[in-house]
Amino acid sequence: MRRTSRIVLVFHLFLSSMLLGVTFYVVSSVYLSSNLPMRTVLYTTEREDMELTLHNLLNKATSSIDLSLFSCSDPFLPQLLKTKIQQGIQVTIRCDAKIVSSISKLLPPEAILLPHSKRGALMHQKIVCIDQEWILLGSLNWSPSSLRIDGNSSILLHNPTLAQALSKAIRGESSSSSITSTHCQQEHTLFLLPDRKQSLKRLIQWMDEAQHSIRIAMFAWTHPQLIQAALRAHQRGVQVTVFLHRPHSIHAKKAIQPLLQAGVDLRQYSGPGTLHHKFAWIDEQRLCIGSVNWTRAGFHKNQECWISLAPLSQEQNQSLQKLWHTLNTQCHPPHDIIMMKDLPFQE
Repeated sequence: MRRTSRIVLVFHLFLSSMLLGVTFYVVSSVYLSSNLPMRTVLYTTEREDMELTLHNLLNKATSSIDLSLFSCSDPFLPQLLKTKIQQGIQVTIRCDAKIVSSISKLLPPEAILLPHSKRGALMHQKIVCIDQEWILLGSLNWSPSSLRIDGNSSILLHNPTLAQALSKAIRGESSSSSITSTHCQQEHTLFLLPDRKQSLKRLIQWMDEAQHSIRIAMFAWTHPQLIQAALRAHQRGVQVTVFLHRPHSIHAKKAIQPLLQAGVDLRQYSGPGTLHHKFAWIDEQRLCIGSVNWTRAGFHKNQECWISLAPLSQEQNQSLQKLWHTLNTQCHPPHDIIMMKDLPFQE
């Protein structure tokens, strides 16, 4: 009986090790050998493993990796960058001056670190450029919570024209504030902020041109001109839906009062972590997505980046519909935000 039990135990151990080996092989094959899509794809933390996505993207680099980062506290990604540097890949990182010392401890001296230091302004971009061909940009920070818990969205696109322009901007070789390029029958308009209000004017123009729907998911929204653009759309019959993270201050609550008073469908996030998305989905034809919160600091002070894609493909709209459905289950009317008509608002 004992001999039989030992045989069964040995068999189970053998089978388990075989399964682990197969799993490791499959995951490694996907991790190292999967092809990056040639089309523009939306990635979200609600539906994808963003850490695996970043690993896969960085692993594809054969000549250069250009990064513009707000934070880099994830312990695994710097190790991968270190490996790529040891393989001879040029790695350039533009980041806020506050995190330079922590990053420099994790990377070899060959890494090119370009600190941004401007009083009262953040280096808030979240950009990955690979071989001056591939771009990943959006709201995703390189932190454990951002990668695994918070709600984030990023666009992966293959557009050498924009990628080369972004790489030059990250390296300090160019000061362009906006670039437009057509790729795969889709117009890509990229904005680097601050830009003397040019991108703000374009965003307001696109909101004013909306005919059917404007769907917004935003971490912070206090910019009065964008509030007014949403109100104008609502008043002319456009369906405006807003998903916001919980306002942290009286000023933020005061800013959204006009939307609530006008009857705009505004909901507050109650899901896990933070609603950190920063996008507007207009008429199911245009997506505006990036790192910028809809605040004065976001549009006029900080180093930010966002992109407009139009017209959207059926696949892109399907991805957005799935994300919107998920957010719809996590956002609810803000019953705890009282009307504060008498409170002064200053941003």
